Amino acid sequence: MFHFGEATGVGLGALMSLRPGMVVERVHPLKWKNFYRRRLVIPKGQPVDSRVIATTLFPASAKFFKRQKDHNSADAVLMAVWKLHQL
Repeated sequence: MFHFGEATGVGLGALMSLRPGMVVERVHPLKWKNFYRRRLVIPKGQPVDSRVIATTLFPASAKFFKRQKDHNSADAVLMAVWKLHQL
């Protein structure tokens, strides 16, 4: 758990050093996942599978989301797309 916090701090520090004054927004998974749940009409009982959604939205990049452990990459892409829709 501490290593995750340390890595998060290093990442945020690197971002802030590149763009001073940049705003970092933390978003709960429920918020961006519900966006896709509504857009893609996913029933409430069914989980939101970020790898499937990312592959559907970006078929040319499907190779980056095919392994089970690629779910974090898919989450990151979907969060970025969610934020673009917010702008």
